[in-house]
Parts: sequence; C-alpha cells; structure tokens
Amino acid sequence: MGAASQTKNQTNATLQSDELGGDLTAADTLENSETIRYSDATRIVGWEFDDDRVQVAVATNISATVTISDALAGVGQEGAVQVPETTQDLERGVHVITFPVETVRGGSAVGVTVDGATVRLSTELEESSDEADPFATFGGESGLFTGVGMTVRLAALGAGWVVRSEESGVIEA
Repeated sequence: MGAASQTKNQTNATLQSDELGGDLTAADTLENSETIRYSDATRIVGWEFDDDRVQVAVATNISATVTISDALAGVGQEGAVQVPETTQDLERGVHVITFPVETVRGGSAVGVTVDGATVRLSTELEESSDEADPFATFGGESGLFTGVGMTVRLAALGAGWVVRSEESGVIEA
C-alpha cells in the first residue's frame, strides 16, 4: 500500500491508495462502511471520525478530484473564519484520505465534494449543559417554582392581615 500526499490547500492531509481489486484495504477497517454514490464511477465506501481527524475512503473507477472541508471550523467564534480544506486528485482505486477536523461539543462534521456534489459526514453533537435547564438563572425548575409559591403565600397572608386589621371596613376617600 503506497502513501502519497497531494494536498493543494493549507491543511495537512494524508492519502493512502490501493488498487480497486486489491486485498484488504484500509477502507475495510473504518467504522462506517455505508456506500455513498456520487456517480457510477465515484463513491465513498467508508469513513471514521477519531481523535480530531476524519478518515474518508473514496473508491473511483476513473480519475477524480475530491475536496474535503471542515464543516464546523470556526463554530462559536465571531467574525470571518477561513474554512480548512484539502483537494486531492485521485487515480483509479480506493483511497483513504485523513484530514484534521475541529470537535465542537463532542461532534465533528466535514463536507466531501466530488464533481460539484457535496455530502456532509458528521457525528452527533452532545447536548449543551447551558441549554439543559432554561431556569438555571432562577435556581433551576425547583427554585423557580418554590419562589413563585412563596410569593403567592406571602401575598395571601398580607391580604388577610390587611382585611383583619381594618376595624371599620372600607373607608370612603
């Protein structure tokens, strides 16, 4: 299995190749082995996100150009962010492209483009702890409802005290 690097842009990506009809390839060891067809000649045959990187296996029967871009680059940052990407010119065969990606809330995503068509590959994002309890400012749900209950009881107690303390009832103004 030969290794080559044909990165055209600013990101470090590596490329491993194997003949189409070859023995066990690196693509067989990837976590997701779903086939995604771009055309009869080009398809993704596997991918895997691991340790702030993605590995994408592309099988092609003809020469093809594949671009992988980080779909979560700059998420959470203000202003313009240059999206890291790599473009690989692939010959006939199975190629595994390794590309560094950002991880946001435990998840990652990349766009894989072949001949103008793009597919997004991603992992699930973890739920943000900030979004889990919208009443966190008030001490959570129990703190908010306890405060509302105390306020209602104190208002009722105050109204009862005013009514009992008036000896002659309502006085005209």
